[in-house]
Amino acid sequence: MPGRERRKAKRFKYSTEAKFLLRGDCESVGRVLDVSEGGIALFTDAEAAEGDEIVVYPEGLGRLQGKVVRTFKGGVGIAFSHTDAQRKTIRKKITQALQGKPYMRLAELRSGVRKKYNLETVVSIDGSPQSIPCTIIDMSESGCLVKCEARPPVGAGVKLGMLKGRVSRFDDQGFAIEFQGGGTVAETAEDNAEPQAKAQQG
Repeated sequence: MPGRERRKAKRFKYSTEAKFLLRGDCESVGRVLDVSEGGIALFTDAEAAEGDEIVVYPEGLGRLQGKVVRTFKGGVGIAFSHTDAQRKTIRKKITQALQGKPYMRLAELRSGVRKKYNLETVVSIDGSPQSIPCTIIDMSESGCLVKCEARPPVGAGVKLGMLKGRVSRFDDQGFAIEFQGGGTVAETAEDNAEPQAKAQQG
C-alpha cells in the first residue's frame, strides 16, 4: 500500500545538485531527475542496492531520508520514510523550490535574516572524542555557518554549545550546520561570548 501511495504522489522535474549519505558512511553526489513528496530519483555513479538506507540533501529541499527502492542505469530511485506531516512540508518545499524561492520553516520566518557573528568556539562531532576549533560566521534559529579546517561528512551529527544538529553542506570556509533542537541560538551565542569577554578583560 505505501508503495502505491508514493506512486500516486505527483512527480516534478527538478534538476539540481544533491549530496547524499549512503548506508551511513558512503558520501557521494548526484543530480536530481525528479522528486515528489514520497520519493526522489537521482542520477549518480555511486553503487547502491535496493534496501540501502540513504539521506539526501538536494539544493533547496533540505534533508530527506529514505531507502533505495530501485536502481537503473546511471541512477537510483528512493522512497522517503517520512511521516504524513513531514511529507506535507516536503510538498511545500518542492512548490517553493520550483518557483525559485527557498522554503522557509516557521523558525526561519520568525528569525528573519541570519545574524553575523565572529565567535571562536569548538564543535563536537558524533563518534569523535575530540572537539574541533571553529569560528561561528553567522547563525539563525535553524542553523549556522562555521569556519573550520575540518570537513565532517554531510549528515554527521554535531554539537555546538547547547545546540545539536547535522552537517548539511560544505562552504569554502568550512561547513553549515542544520539545528535539530536542544537549546537556543541566544544561549549558544552567550555561552561563547562570555569566555571571549573574560579573556579580553584578563
